[in-house]
Amino acid sequence: MRVLFSVVPGHGHFFPYVPLARALLSAGHQVTFATSKSYATVVEEHGFDTLVVGIDYTQSSVPVEGDESLDAVEQLMFVKNPPQILEDLLPHLETSPPDVLLADPTETGSMVAAEAAGVPWGSVVNGRRNGFYPGFLPFEESERPGSPLHLFQTGLARLRESAGLERVEYLSGELPYDRTFSLCMAPPSFNGWPLTVQHHTSHPLRPQIHSSDSGDDWLHDLPDEPLVAISLGTLWGTPALYETAARAALETGARVVVATGLEVDVEHERLTKVAWVSMDNLMARADVLVHHGGWGSTVAALASGTASVVIPMGADQFWNAQGIANTGAGLVAQKADAAETLQALIEESLGNPLYRLNAKRLRSEIDAMPAPAEVVPLIERLAEDEVVFNKETS
Repeated sequence: MRVLFSVVPGHGHFFPYVPLARALLSAGHQVTFATSKSYATVVEEHGFDTLVVGIDYTQSSVPVEGDESLDAVEQLMFVKNPPQILEDLLPHLETSPPDVLLADPTETGSMVAAEAAGVPWGSVVNGRRNGFYPGFLPFEESERPGSPLHLFQTGLARLRESAGLERVEYLSGELPYDRTFSLCMAPPSFNGWPLTVQHHTSHPLRPQIHSSDSGDDWLHDLPDEPLVAISLGTLWGTPALYETAARAALETGARVVVATGLEVDVEHERLTKVAWVSMDNLMARADVLVHHGGWGSTVAALASGTASVVIPMGADQFWNAQGIANTGAGLVAQKADAAETLQALIEESLGNPLYRLNAKRLRSEIDAMPAPAEVVPLIERLAEDEVVFNKETS
């Protein structure tokens, strides 16, 4: 079986797919990732073949300086890139179709391309199964034409039209893969599914903390005392925010590890700064993770039973932060919060054992979810199915 993944060119989107891709390889299947030219190098370093599609960028290569720049990044990812992916990918699917395509939940260009080419397809959801922001409508009807849902639906309608497909009227919050197949990585307490409109197409998949060969022996040399880890992602963190978080964590008296390639102008005997660390190793040592609510960081905290302090800034981060707050697995800060406020939240998460206890409960839920190797038969069944979304079969 030939499996084609379509993934946003960024660590937070690619890394969650690696365990499933390796499980498919172990089962004797071929795996290729469709992504940007610049990010293909990262994918190939992890041992996978690549197919170059879309605008050439990576999430970490886009300069981010304030909310306007973040909006521009989201426009690039979710508005400008899907039509280019459709244009690049559709001819390939028509001439050399894979047996199945598995799309990033935001890669609508690849979804439409697969449907137009008659390729069985689904999605691997690196996040919560529901609550994706296009599903939220403004209360005032006059504000709805400019809402994320409206932009999403109109953009998807244009993609379908350009591919020669009929328009589909989606429900509020419904995404294309709701009608096909999806694997969801969120644990039950963190997620709103199965819902009656989704349970027949949505299946659980155990998320895993990303591991890399980064040589983290220095972690074993740290004193045995409370440790606060800070990781704000490759796209969203800024030197100023890292510095605020580091100073706040140091004021608690804890030892602090800051993981970023950015310059962080804070020095202290209890502070360790590293450009890269394997998250599984870091979580085995950390008592609290201060993070942005990206899915990779959220999984790192939940799957290790580590309490969180979340500073959400965009995309799905607000919903992940709300999930952590709702389950009692951590606390939520605001990007504009002063160091004193952040310090109080970190102190509370360190001192109150309930946050770590709740995080461990979610870890137990994750451990009970099907491993990647266990869902491979579902993908094989998808590839064999004669019914392709919105296509008539003879």
